[in-house]
Amino acid sequence: MVDPIIYANELTRKMKAHGAEAWLINTGWIKGPYGTGSRIDLPSTRHIINAILDDSIKESKFFTLPVFNLKVPLTVSGVDSTILDPACGWESRTKWLTAATDLALKFISNFSKFTSNPETADLADHGPKIE
Repeated sequence: MVDPIIYANELTRKMKAHGAEAWLINTGWIKGPYGTGSRIDLPSTRHIINAILDDSIKESKFFTLPVFNLKVPLTVSGVDSTILDPACGWESRTKWLTAATDLALKFISNFSKFTSNPETADLADHGPKIE
């Protein structure tokens, strides 16, 4: 396996060279675990992408997603706001937090394979946090 810092440095270089921004878009599972929830609908995904492309997403207020420490918009035009908060739609926020924590632990465990490199270990400080 290649140390993730190689990819991180190349991505950073190219983003700076081209003045690019990066956005993570959840196009996956919402409103419960696999088998209970559903995939995000394509029209909502398109509205989110369009809001990024026309910069209107920057007009939204954002909240910080627990565990993953990601900034998430509270509203996007044309999108049901419950889609934006991954805890919405779950039976309870506690169940979502349990599932998010389990996923975060998997990220942390996998990334720990690369933390012998100090530069890569620094990246881990910006990943999921279990408190």
